[in-house]
Amino acid sequence: MFLIETAINEAFQFSSITSVTILDCATVIWFIILTWFFLGTTYSLWQFLGAALCVSGLCLVLLYDFGVGDGGGTNPVLGDALVIAGTCFFCIQQCW
Repeated sequence: MFLIETAINEAFQFSSITSVTILDCATVIWFIILTWFFLGTTYSLWQFLGAALCVSGLCLVLLYDFGVGDGGGTNPVLGDALVIAGTCFFCIQQCW
């Protein structure tokens, strides 16, 4: 739990609050991948389309932080990576 909280809290120092909040929604993607791989959960086409919609929104945020916009922080790419790592750790903890 410490890794999750640390990664997310440190991300706020490097990226904008908007990016951190939106990228925190990557939890949905990690849950789908981990539950499919480890628990054998099956998903419908509509669920995959919903996840694809989430991924497209996340990609837009990442593109914005890679230089299309100002990013809103001192190192937005590092902040984004910390948020994604934090959500991945959270999903691993919940699926374990």
